[in-house]
Amino acid sequence: YVDECIRTLEHVYRAEIDTLGYLPPPSDGVDGGNGAIDVYVRDLSQAGPSGSSLYGVTTLDKIISSSPIDRYTTWMDVDNNFAEADRDASGRPAYATFGIDALHVTCAHEFHHVIQNGRYGLATSQLMFYELSSTWMELRIWPEVRDWAIYTNELFAEPEQWPFSDPAAINGYVWGWYGNVMQNVSANTMRTAWEKIGLGIRPAQAVVDAYSQHGAAFTDVFCSQLPIFYQTGSRGQ
Repeated sequence: YVDECIRTLEHVYRAEIDTLGYLPPPSDGVDGGNGAIDVYVRDLSQAGPSGSSLYGVTTLDKIISSSPIDRYTTWMDVDNNFAEADRDASGRPAYATFGIDALHVTCAHEFHHVIQNGRYGLATSQLMFYELSSTWMELRIWPEVRDWAIYTNELFAEPEQWPFSDPAAINGYVWGWYGNVMQNVSANTMRTAWEKIGLGIRPAQAVVDAYSQHGAAFTDVFCSQLPIFYQTGSRGQ
């Protein structure tokens, strides 16, 4: 499992840095033993608030810059097996995706947080876009693993509960698929938005500006995608 974790992280690094063009995360020096990104494998089935489960978590370590936006070194935790038998503190199943599939998408998700916080900066608000981007990375790198669709189901079932304008981090999970819409504007729209966040522009404005830079209006593109909410059955695949 640990060997597969290493292979997965190497694949995710190549995909997000070499292929998609994001800046590599900063080194933490000798913290954790050497300059590599520190990743800890442990049981997270009851590690969340009030004993809820976590697939993974990225933790801020040291601030390395505060202008124009705070940037940090970080470390990652991922669950040690994503077992079907795992239960949270309330006795509910801890995970909806299991084993290596869950490991794959968790590494893609959390490593993107490492990049966000280390190279582009942590905004004090509008964290929805942070989770949208990381959830989309799961879909972008491992499209055959559909853990992201579990969240999307909540959006499609009750869209009025999840307005795109809600800045809360949890809102980003249900909108993770929207990264595909951004990619259809340009292969680099998502990354352009992050580059603008790195300049101190708030995430929502950064997205609007990224659309504009690639020759599109956010409102036009967003509205053109609304019919997807009415695609049911085989049309919704």
